[in-house]
Amino acid sequence: MTLQTNRPLYRAQLLRMWLEQPAHRSPRWRFSLEDVETGARIGFADLDALICHLLDLMEVTPDQSSDLPAELLQRRAAMSTNGTNNGYACPEMLVETQWVADNLGRPGICLVEVDVDTTAYEQGHIPGAVGWNWRTDTQDQTCRDIISREAFEALMERSGISNDTTVILYGDNNNWFAAYALWMMKYYGHEDVRLMNGGRAKWLAEGRELATEAPNVTPGRYTVSKVHTELRALRPFVEESIGHAGRAMVDVRSPDEFAGKLLAPANLPQEGAQRGGHIPGAANIPWATAVGPDGCFKSREELEEIYGKLGITRDKQVITYCRIGERSSHTWFALKYLLGYEDVRNYDGSWTEWGSAVGVPIER
Repeated sequence: MTLQTNRPLYRAQLLRMWLEQPAHRSPRWRFSLEDVETGARIGFADLDALICHLLDLMEVTPDQSSDLPAELLQRRAAMSTNGTNNGYACPEMLVETQWVADNLGRPGICLVEVDVDTTAYEQGHIPGAVGWNWRTDTQDQTCRDIISREAFEALMERSGISNDTTVILYGDNNNWFAAYALWMMKYYGHEDVRLMNGGRAKWLAEGRELATEAPNVTPGRYTVSKVHTELRALRPFVEESIGHAGRAMVDVRSPDEFAGKLLAPANLPQEGAQRGGHIPGAANIPWATAVGPDGCFKSREELEEIYGKLGITRDKQVITYCRIGERSSHTWFALKYLLGYEDVRNYDGSWTEWGSAVGVPIER
């Protein structure tokens, strides 16, 4: 089999080959030739991810695809190593601990640990991983906001990350702040950033190697070319969404926080907002319902059932929120990349902003 290297042409060829094999079709594949030729997103992080997936499904061998662009072949190798057949909409976005272990020290990959417990990294981390402090590295130190574009570029560079680096994020508490960091990186347009399934706890439970010394990092070169504001919900957008038929909100906090009995998780100081309760119309789907006992994400089918039965469907614009934006990033990741929802926004202001704002509606 020889494929044309002209990008629209080989994409069209791949699609035609795909359509000729009914056994490979399933209800989630709803796209057309125009989707492929124009590069529309169709449930994958980008079009090349879809092409790599189709190549695997059609069992196209490396020698049969050697005339494809080098960057596509590299992308396919990375995805195949990760195990493309995990069933999620964007399979390459989630890596397993074994994949990380197999790729330690591989050029072009940077591991980053981001924990709720800011001392955890020093106690032991995956060898070669860089540590970020969520309080100082991801938050503006003057305003209540994420770091600026310039501060983000500086963080990337001192972490050894360039625009083409593959970044693997992980952390404690089932990846709360790792997911938050991933959301922030996508907001600032980093192309290849992934989450390690199960986080720090799974790595430790498997008895894998740890290091206590921070790695020697060669600074990267980083430039933000586009800020993806469509991934973030600010308070005015949330206010406009109350009662909006085309939008849905997910409150990922605990039932007691949702009901206004608590202002924060039970093990934390009850502070950060003046009032308890939830945003009117929000569905309460705690973040932890998306994971199993080992902290790994549930299957795509299970996730679709969890969110779909409460009206959180792919045909709506979805807003996720919690208390300060980290737990909601975890749900944002599940909806955006594991289920392939097109329009999902993280309201990182969350309850600490809403619960202290003057004049906004609250339900209990």
